[in-house]
Amino acid sequence: MSTSEKMTDILERIPGYTNEMMYNQCMLLRKVMFRTKEVKIGHGKKATVSNQYVYNSKQDDFHREYIDKSVKHYKGLWNLETTKRK
Repeated sequence: MSTSEKMTDILERIPGYTNEMMYNQCMLLRKVMFRTKEVKIGHGKKATVSNQYVYNSKQDDFHREYIDKSVKHYKGLWNLETTKRK
């Protein structure tokens, strides 16, 4: 995988943001996109409760994957940056 392909798979850096700030921004987006709600399935005694994503479509599934890749990328950069300082 080339660098240009890899950079399109993650969130673009916001100008002026550090790796730590981008990681925090990605975690905020992740928190929103991975929020679930309880949904009752069935009627009466045999009803079960299932958790479903609040934002649940094919496009949202793509965004969840995109955000997870971004979290891993910026966390790695942030860890690399903090280890260089020590």
